[in-house]
Amino acid sequence: MRSSPTSARARGLQARFKAEAGDFDGALALLNEILDKAPDNVDAWQLKGDLLYVVKKDVAGALDAHRNALKARPDLVASHASILSILVTQKDLAGAKRQLDDLKKVAPNHLETKYFEAELALLNNDFKTAKEISQQLLKVAPENVKILQLAGAVEYQSGSILQAKHLLGRALQIAPNMAATRRLLARAYLRSGQPSEALDQLAPLLQAAEPGAETLALAAEAYLHNGDPGNAEAYFERAAKLNPNDTRSRTALALGQLSRGSTEAGFSQLEEIAASDKGTVADQALIASRLRQSDYAGALKAIEGFERKQPNTALAANLRGRIQLTQKDLPGARQSFERALAIDPWTSRKRNPSRRASASTRFFAPIRAISTRCWRSPDCVPTPEPARKR
Repeated sequence: MRSSPTSARARGLQARFKAEAGDFDGALALLNEILDKAPDNVDAWQLKGDLLYVVKKDVAGALDAHRNALKARPDLVASHASILSILVTQKDLAGAKRQLDDLKKVAPNHLETKYFEAELALLNNDFKTAKEISQQLLKVAPENVKILQLAGAVEYQSGSILQAKHLLGRALQIAPNMAATRRLLARAYLRSGQPSEALDQLAPLLQAAEPGAETLALAAEAYLHNGDPGNAEAYFERAAKLNPNDTRSRTALALGQLSRGSTEAGFSQLEEIAASDKGTVADQALIASRLRQSDYAGALKAIEGFERKQPNTALAANLRGRIQLTQKDLPGARQSFERALAIDPWTSRKRNPSRRASASTRFFAPIRAISTRCWRSPDCVPTPEPARKR
């Protein structure tokens, strides 16, 4: 039996077709007509909520639409999930927790319920719970891109960088256009001391007409790590045009001062940003700029500021060790590299200049021994790659 053209179902399909054709205003107008006559039409409320959020950027309207859908049908997992996604994006974790509690009442074992339980645990730095749930989800849906991305984020935040790269790489093999996943994989490569690989991951995003401020700023950080402050400054400046109030953008302007020869003003701005901001972008730019001018005392001072913000990162110890090597302070360099290895064996093994032939074999033999011993120990890295035979 064919539905009447005036039936709610047929008109709902018409609204969906209009939305798919790009006639969003027409779709919303038709949905409003449907809801005026049938206020309990959950499909219409859901589509309206999606259009308001994605197309119109109307957060309040989208939340209201999905909540109306839940009034008509409280067990509608899709609307619960949509509300949770919006609240998480808006960083309303308290609201998301309340919504998750409501979802648990109607669908405690649903994949979406477990997914958001893991995501909220991650956002609250409960890495143990987040990892346990994400591993359970992977067993049930090992090829689900969203789950792979979440599991990769959990591994990244908990410090299991090798496993994070593996999971995020699998997600990108399935869905190569996921920008957020690609950016997170680039961050994982940066954290493991592979800035060139990070730039390779960002390349498809940077080729887009509008890469976005986050992508541009991340590329700038990768160039800083790669010892290319010129390209770093160029990308910071592009990010600054898109988001002038962002810390990365302010850092870019300070770098611009340095490149134009206004050394005192540039360093003053960088130091001010580094002192007032909780992030480390300005600190890294300050370190790189001091090193470019062979101002090792200034670089060491900047490293101290960076280390106060991130006391458990190997990068500060590695940078200090490199400067100490340049200053021929071999005992100090050895101590710094040993500290870096103790904090992060994998990253330090990639970055540690002790692996290069730039200093005496005799001096660096103990550091190589530490690196090799840690590399072979399963306690150092959660899922180490096979060691290469020497």
